[in-house]
Amino acid sequence: MTVNTSYERETKEHQAVTILSTVNGEPVDVTASVELALLPDRVRPLEADWKTPVTLHGKLGVMLTGLTRGTYRIWYRVTDNPEIVVDKVDGYVRID
Repeated sequence: MTVNTSYERETKEHQAVTILSTVNGEPVDVTASVELALLPDRVRPLEADWKTPVTLHGKLGVMLTGLTRGTYRIWYRVTDNPEIVVDKVDGYVRID
């Protein structure tokens, strides 16, 4: 998913994130094993940064609230023993 959007810093909004995965070409539901981190751009997540996603209207995501001006990235972590996949969601969230 690509996120390229701007919000005012006074906002309190849900930013939905879709994570798609396949096994042998078949879609796999990874929602039970996903954690998200919302961090300033160029900052890598530490263990304490990972949070259970907020679910709103059936969609996983992060709440944008209390952020200062700047550019942010959403990271995701999918745990499936023995693998742990960590990556950034494509795009940025800009707070004005």
